[in-house]
Amino acid sequence: MPEIIDKEEDLSTFTSTALALTAACIATLDRTGEILRLVPHDLFNRDDAAEMTGRPWSQCFVPVNGPRGSTAVKPAPETVYLTAFRDRFIEWRFTPYSDQEGACLMGAGQDVTAHIMNARQLDREKSTLIGRNLELKCLYGIATLLGSSSLNLEQKLGSMVSLLPPAFQYPGLAVARLVIDDTGYASGRFPDAASLMSEPIRINGRDRGALTIAYDEKEVSSGQAGTLFSRKEKQLLRTVVQQLTLAVEKEEGEIRHRDLEHQLQHADRLATVGQLAAGIAHELNGPLNNILGYAQLAGKQQDLPEQVYTDLDNIVRFSLHTREIVKKVMLFSRQTPPKQEVVNLNTVIRDSLYFTEPLCSKSGVDIHCDLADELPDMTADSSQLHQVMVNLIVNAAQAMPESGGRIIISTGRISDAELFMTVDDTGDGMDDETLLHCFLPFYTTKDVDKGTGLGLSVVHGIVESHGGIITADSTPGKGTRFKIVFPVDQETFRTGETHV
Repeated sequence: MPEIIDKEEDLSTFTSTALALTAACIATLDRTGEILRLVPHDLFNRDDAAEMTGRPWSQCFVPVNGPRGSTAVKPAPETVYLTAFRDRFIEWRFTPYSDQEGACLMGAGQDVTAHIMNARQLDREKSTLIGRNLELKCLYGIATLLGSSSLNLEQKLGSMVSLLPPAFQYPGLAVARLVIDDTGYASGRFPDAASLMSEPIRINGRDRGALTIAYDEKEVSSGQAGTLFSRKEKQLLRTVVQQLTLAVEKEEGEIRHRDLEHQLQHADRLATVGQLAAGIAHELNGPLNNILGYAQLAGKQQDLPEQVYTDLDNIVRFSLHTREIVKKVMLFSRQTPPKQEVVNLNTVIRDSLYFTEPLCSKSGVDIHCDLADELPDMTADSSQLHQVMVNLIVNAAQAMPESGGRIIISTGRISDAELFMTVDDTGDGMDDETLLHCFLPFYTTKDVDKGTGLGLSVVHGIVESHGGIITADSTPGKGTRFKIVFPVDQETFRTGETHV
């Protein structure tokens, strides 16, 4: 038959053994929350228990959480409290209890340090995984967006900034802003007073802008201020900038590739037209000289009717005009080689203005020169360069509206090996189609009696024969710029290494 424990010392031994098995610490509190009794435990010895007896429970075991709105000075029954004691965590449960001193609370505390540390580690890992998932989602979305063939680069950049804020720890407060080549894109209103993190954008060795994440300082609490940007978020921003840089480089590379293809096709067309023009010019020269010679001989005959003399004069005049056109065609096709002279580009320009300024003044066109000082001499055919200047200035003057305009001629040195000259006008400009064909012979948008369409083609031929490069840039309604680059090195000119 089981023995009933009725001795006080046996009951105390039994209680201690039971507490050791449950690994719980026992505390008895009075109505005010002060500790009446505290059974020693692995967490504290007898001296600790004696020191804490008579003190408020919440001072000895600092609550980590408690009932909402309560300071937990006096625990409530049937409520779980997590408290900190030294470097450990104890979870308490209390129940009403009566003894000879009256009503009070008895609580059992369980050491849950390992559980709390594991839970916190799991929370950290969960937070890391969530953050990593948001980061990967952001990077995947940006990669998909930048790789889209249905959007242009501006549309991609505008959409990209909206994908960034959700990947940061305060997505509701974060604002992303991208500035590239003085063009800005933002996911929302960018705050005036902001805590921000920025990453510069460098493309092909040149600073092009920056990508920035910002928080409005008025919206960020003091507790958040020190943890706004983590190391992983800074790495994310760098990775996004790397993706962006590669996308812009690829897009601009494709544009350059298309431009080069266009230039090669244009050069090939000009070469074909040049060969055709040279053949036609040679074929026309013989019959034309015969017509001119016979007309001049016939004009020396005596006693011809006056009308015959008039007709012969017209034949000679139109033949000479036609021969001039043939000469221009031969210049374009470079059948007439340039002379080798030492000339100064600024001097050629000033001499050309002597002939063109009166024409421009009548049309209300003002010519302004911005010529570089101490421009070195170059080897060229001065008469052909003079023809280049006259053609460009006359072409610019004819492109002006009736109210007149302005022509700006500039020169300078690109390097020790190259000089440049630009002719800018404020005329009507050219559309893309006209710009594409402007150097082709006989291509003109002028009225029949105002041009043959050979002016710019002759300019192109002369420039190419001097080893130079001419380019045109125009905006309809705003004007046109012609830029010519000449080599300072004389070998290119002497050997004629360039091609149409």
